Amino acid sequence: GKSSAQTAATNLITKIIPSSGEEIPAIGFGTNQYGSGSDEAVRTMLLETLTVFKSHGGSLLDTSSHYRGSEAILGGLLAEMEFSDAAFLSTKCGQFDKNPVETKMQNSLVYLGVDHIDLYQIHNVVNQDWRTILPQLREWKAEGKIRYLGITGSENQEHDQIVDIMQSEQLDFIQINYNLGDRNAEQKILPIARDLGVAVIGNVPFGQGALFSLTAGRELPQFAKEFDCQSWGNFFLKFNISHPDITACIPGTTKPHHALDNLRAAMGRLPTAEERQLQIDYIASL
Repeated sequence: GKSSAQTAATNLITKIIPSSGEEIPAIGFGTNQYGSGSDEAVRTMLLETLTVFKSHGGSLLDTSSHYRGSEAILGGLLAEMEFSDAAFLSTKCGQFDKNPVETKMQNSLVYLGVDHIDLYQIHNVVNQDWRTILPQLREWKAEGKIRYLGITGSENQEHDQIVDIMQSEQLDFIQINYNLGDRNAEQKILPIARDLGVAVIGNVPFGQGALFSLTAGRELPQFAKEFDCQSWGNFFLKFNISHPDITACIPGTTKPHHALDNLRAAMGRLPTAEERQLQIDYIASL
């Protein structure tokens, strides 16, 4: 990815990566489901989704070498859109298959069609031999193959180990689960990330859909209009990215209308601390 100069035309709210001062838009897209893009109709839909993303100034795209072919599909779409270099590409490696980490890294570069990865992460660090993988990532960072390195988790039982690793190793990013229905990260992870200057990407922002089930058929509360909410999706995402220690949030996005709705969460105003409390109380009352 290039510096934020290229995204100057955007109207998306951006946040700062503490280790560098670089800014990235607060809403990115997760691409876990892009592996099914080998089907022509699906591919067309994904292309449209990414076109909406790009045209509104989006840049952070999160994928993984373990998302069933998603890297290759995403890379093909980015090449077609001439978006490979301008996008902020985040991918992951782990030991979910027999391939050595070197092979996964090489494949990521080839599939995504780039000469370096913006953010390379150890995928679900708790299940991985991170002590052998991290030195390799540092080496690649020193060589310029990686711009930032990090670790990920998506469940509360991983948080203690993520804290331990953050405190013992120098990381640029962590990625963890955080949403209105699951605020466990506020206990330890977010304050420590702030103290250590580590960027935080929030995943599972809708609680795997649980938050939509909870609010199904309900009108948005009046107070939500004050901070430019147009949908429940905006309500949930604006909560996440208004946390001062969350750098970006990556809802999985495969449909053009969801793309626009998700990006709208990074437009207009974000809730204040008081309004965030109203959001918490509202969800607790359901």
